[in-house]
Amino acid sequence: MELTGNVFEDMYAFDEKYGFNKVKMTPRFLAFRMRFLLEEVLETIKACEYEEPEQIVDGLIDLIVVAAGTLSIAGVDCQKAWNEVRRANMEKVRLDNPNRHGSGGADLVKPDGWVAPEHSENIGCLGEIMGGEFTEEFSHSVTVLLEASMMQFKKNADYGSQASGIKRGDYFIHGLDDFEYELNKKHLRFRSLIAKLRNNEEPNYESIQDTSVDIINYHSFVVAFLGYKLEGQDVLVDFFGRKNEPTT
Repeated sequence: MELTGNVFEDMYAFDEKYGFNKVKMTPRFLAFRMRFLLEEVLETIKACEYEEPEQIVDGLIDLIVVAAGTLSIAGVDCQKAWNEVRRANMEKVRLDNPNRHGSGGADLVKPDGWVAPEHSENIGCLGEIMGGEFTEEFSHSVTVLLEASMMQFKKNADYGSQASGIKRGDYFIHGLDDFEYELNKKHLRFRSLIAKLRNNEEPNYESIQDTSVDIINYHSFVVAFLGYKLEGQDVLVDFFGRKNEPTT
């Protein structure tokens, strides 16, 4: 297959070679493609964690391939969509965005009068296939997990910073005992909110959804901790904060 030098034209040629251009986009297939994207994201993140630069490059290119392929199969004019997004991005202004911690100043904000990308005439079959079958194959509970992960980043920007030198592991110096204590408090909060809902009372502050997301994230901290991968975790102590005995 001759390469054109254009990512999207190469993608169309790829789809034609393997017959993907004849595959019908459905809600179920769209859900499969979204899972496919998540798999590539996860593999790329792991490559970052394990310091594998070649795999990082490969993973990021794979993300482009899966995303462009999904649009191609859906009948979207990828180049037209790209041009519209590029037009909108080129009209932004480079400034620090306080809502995006860790950007290092490489961020853009929308100036007054900015016009968002317009794709209403270039959505392929996507407008026709929306329906409940997508959520049967891609459960909303997975979306909740992704939202919970983004909440972690936002809270970490408040609770731990380069300026303070505080890391997540510093909050759990007694290891699993600290996790048990914190999770117990959150489960008690969960129970109290259930009681309020049962009595048709609204909480004043944190909702049962907020508490549930916190519980999800705390359990993810435990999993990271058990793998000695929690930020700032002391690898010279055991899971209860006790110094490991030297081996002979």
